[in-house]
Amino acid sequence: MSSIQRRVQSGLFLLLLVLIALLLLGQLLGQPMLVFVETGSMEPTLEPGDGYVAVPSQFAGEIEEGDVILFEAEELGDGGGLTTHRVDDITEEGYITKGDANPFTDQESDEPPVQEGQIKSVGLTIGGELVTIPELGTAKEMVSGATETLQNRLFSTVGLESPGNQTFVTGLLGVSLLFLVLTSVGTTATDHRGARSQRKITRDGTLVVLVVILVVIVPLNLSMLLPSGVYQYEIVSSANPDDTDEQIIEAGTSDDVTYSIENGGQIPVFAILEPAGDGVHISQPEQYVSRQSTANVSVTMDAPAETGTHYRYVKESRYVVLLPPSLIATLHGVHPVVALVAINLPVALVVSITGMLAIGTGRLRLRSRSRGLSIRQQFKRRLPWTVRSRSKRTVPSPRWEREEPTPTVTAPPPVRDESTPPVESTLDQPSIRRYEWLDGVLETAPSEVGLDGETWTSGLLRTFLERSSEDHYTRVECQRVLGEHAPPVLRVDQINRDRRANARNHETVSDDEIGGDH
Repeated sequence: MSSIQRRVQSGLFLLLLVLIALLLLGQLLGQPMLVFVETGSMEPTLEPGDGYVAVPSQFAGEIEEGDVILFEAEELGDGGGLTTHRVDDITEEGYITKGDANPFTDQESDEPPVQEGQIKSVGLTIGGELVTIPELGTAKEMVSGATETLQNRLFSTVGLESPGNQTFVTGLLGVSLLFLVLTSVGTTATDHRGARSQRKITRDGTLVVLVVILVVIVPLNLSMLLPSGVYQYEIVSSANPDDTDEQIIEAGTSDDVTYSIENGGQIPVFAILEPAGDGVHISQPEQYVSRQSTANVSVTMDAPAETGTHYRYVKESRYVVLLPPSLIATLHGVHPVVALVAINLPVALVVSITGMLAIGTGRLRLRSRSRGLSIRQQFKRRLPWTVRSRSKRTVPSPRWEREEPTPTVTAPPPVRDESTPPVESTLDQPSIRRYEWLDGVLETAPSEVGLDGETWTSGLLRTFLERSSEDHYTRVECQRVLGEHAPPVLRVDQINRDRRANARNHETVSDDEIGGDH
């Protein structure tokens, strides 16, 4: 595959990853981040079925004239509903909206000015142009139909009730995102050596640490983002208020309404309340809520002189208390995103440092060493080498079970050329016993048993054996074990064969010396 093809493939993969992440985040926040229109009121910017990227209002910043917003209309489209229109003007009463294809504003009909609490999201713009996705609605309908059919068949097969399309899609997106992340983090390869084949899984330590950071950061942010948002209160302006219902207020007056902040987690939270529309006054906007507790705040709401049902909006921004509350309030005053970033930074820093110290940043190779082993053997291999080595120090076998040494003929040592360097002999060294656990040890890296090295050498093996047993071994013996590449066990019969060969050499030398005397 050429470099251009690899770049195109990587770009498409990244685009798919971002798309799934946006869909999943929108599902979790309860506000889709990819929205499409069904009518032609926004032509030519958005044709029916076209979509756009919607940024949640808590992250969009200040709304300006010309922004495309998604808001909850009260009267448009026969009784209101989600509507995508452009901000035409900003007044003290609220936002004036208008469809690009409409000759008049929405407020010239029966729709009241749009309050901040009604705005769900703002269209993403780049260079002043709205980022659109052609035929997003068509694709969405196809995918929705397929997922609905799939979940009905899956759950009906096992006799369970379908959890609902939104829950099923959220789970499906989560599994897809996890699969793509794991696919990008690791690759598998097969290493063939002689008659043996080992399956290796290669992991980049840096990417593994990044995944761990995501595992910690994502739930942390969801605990802050999900409760945050704009909450709508329906009050009734009445000439005869009911004392039993605090949301029925005498026309032209104000009254207090209770706003509850619940914290079911184990970490204290800091909530900041703000009016998201007219007629709302909050005397204590900042609230510290301990873990597993609830705080009630009195919010004053004005009832218009005109009787009837009216809506009031309160915006809540919630943060976990990992920084001093005063600092969080200051950062929130700059922008809510600044406060979120400031909370995430120390968490990501601690997790990344811990992960790099524990895992490292290099490439990790994991091998499967449990082929054909019993549960007992697999458990023993997972024991620390110190415990494992002590458990293998058994008493010597009975004399009748020991292999008798081969008798050797006493003969003068062979004449050795002085120019030839001496070779370390194994005759005077103790026979190497067979250790059942050595097979598993040699299939792991030396660093996993407390040695400084990534591959086995005769020196490392000798150090490990001397540390694990009471015997001493030469480098020649250890090198023979590593070089044979047979099942990595130390064999007594190999040493016996070496002794017999040396004995025959001694006999040959003795015969030559006798023949020379004649």
